[in-house]
Amino acid sequence: MPCRRAHVPDYEMETFNHCQTEGCVLLTNRNWAEVHTMLVTIPVDRSFTVPYGLLYAAEPSDTVRQFIACVRRVQREMHGAINL
Repeated sequence: MPCRRAHVPDYEMETFNHCQTEGCVLLTNRNWAEVHTMLVTIPVDRSFTVPYGLLYAAEPSDTVRQFIACVRRVQREMHGAINL
């Protein structure tokens, strides 16, 4: 059987259901390990990174603004400039 590779930009429950019903393999991170009772997650010993970010409203509340300011401060202290 030929191998087929697809890029899935956003995982939704439909993605996991499709993998289960069609017998597909999905490369994912550990955060999704318990998302579907009929799928098994096996750790892969590979050196790669997964980009993450913060998602918030275009006009955030004061509390969210304070949180973002804290994140920016910590990020600058740890890594220099940041794009948030």
